[in-house]
Amino acid sequence: MIHHQISGSGLNWLVYVHGLTCDGNDWCHQVSVFEKDYRCLVVDLRGHGQSSSLQGPLDIETHGSDVVQLLCALGIDNAVLVGHSMGTRVIAAAAVQAPERTGGLVFVDGSVQGKGDPWQAGEAISATLANDADVPAFVNNLFSMMFTDRSDQALKKDILQRAAAMPVARFREQIRLMMMWDAGRFATVMSQINVPLSVIQSTWVDADRKRQSISADETTEYLQVLQRLAPQSTVCVVPDCGHFTQLDAVEETCMAIRVVADAVLNQ
Repeated sequence: MIHHQISGSGLNWLVYVHGLTCDGNDWCHQVSVFEKDYRCLVVDLRGHGQSSSLQGPLDIETHGSDVVQLLCALGIDNAVLVGHSMGTRVIAAAAVQAPERTGGLVFVDGSVQGKGDPWQAGEAISATLANDADVPAFVNNLFSMMFTDRSDQALKKDILQRAAAMPVARFREQIRLMMMWDAGRFATVMSQINVPLSVIQSTWVDADRKRQSISADETTEYLQVLQRLAPQSTVCVVPDCGHFTQLDAVEETCMAIRVVADAVLNQ
């Protein structure tokens, strides 16, 4: 079973799922805010954090299944699942696998980066990372783009070090499988989600995989596709912010979570 931590009190659950190379520590601010009124379950996905030693596939559906198995083991129903970046994909997969245990979803700065044929999408990123010596620079560049002057520089340093610490082979496999899921499963999974969905967006990724902050009056192809596939979704744009919205914009992230939590409670 994947590593997890439980805190807080109450009858209702918030479940937090981190992104690529990350771990549950990324949700420290949100747990601090919500544990007074909710039970908070924070997970480390397979191959990440304190679940690093777990063997097995790293595809999005398996990550989703790991989360579902944990919900089942703990007897959790009607939970609000909160995911960041790659974690948005994981909680979407979990919601489709176990709709009876999912009351609502919160996407924190998700994206769709793999497009076209799934196999080709995976092979394209694998080709970019074919030389082990090229991976550290790729990872450093990828994560350095996720921060702005608004970001806590100490947290930035910790996150960059954590990303660099992931074994090369594991990083290559994880990002390959994420790209394949984007291309092959994203649209199908999103079209099956009918629970409340709150989307908080602070960045977007262009065709060259460069991440940029979003402006207040801007929309993106990702947001447009989400709203078409899941018309019940609500979107909150946070301008001039980095990719780790839950760390850079704590209040805005908590508001997005509360929108869904209140909707689930009032169902």
